Amino acid sequence: MINTGVVLKPWVIGLPWRSQSTLFSALRGPDVDERMEDVQLVVRWIRGVVQNDACVAEGRAEACTYMLPEWFIPAPPDSKLNRHYRSHLLAALNVIRSHHPVQSVQSTAENLFRHIERNATSS
Repeated sequence: MINTGVVLKPWVIGLPWRSQSTLFSALRGPDVDERMEDVQLVVRWIRGVVQNDACVAEGRAEACTYMLPEWFIPAPPDSKLNRHYRSHLLAALNVIRSHHPVQSVQSTAENLFRHIERNATSS
């Protein structure tokens, strides 16, 4: 059975449209030819925080969402992570750290935000 409900998690639906659109802008990932595994892991984590798992909703046994392990610290984003996408990523992490109802998710978003922001100034 295919779920036809809303794909967004309830906490996102309650946000102002500007905050929702900020989150959506980070869900796609950066426009680069080469794989950026650390950034992709962060984007997958954001998707899992923002969207309901479509795989589970469609009755598949495995979950598609990816949660970051506690020890995960992304490598410093290199020059391939352009400023434009970096700004989308930081803005989305800011929404999550400010509005997500679960403290551990807020903390993860805070740590990722600080790490990416700190390394953005050095690149």
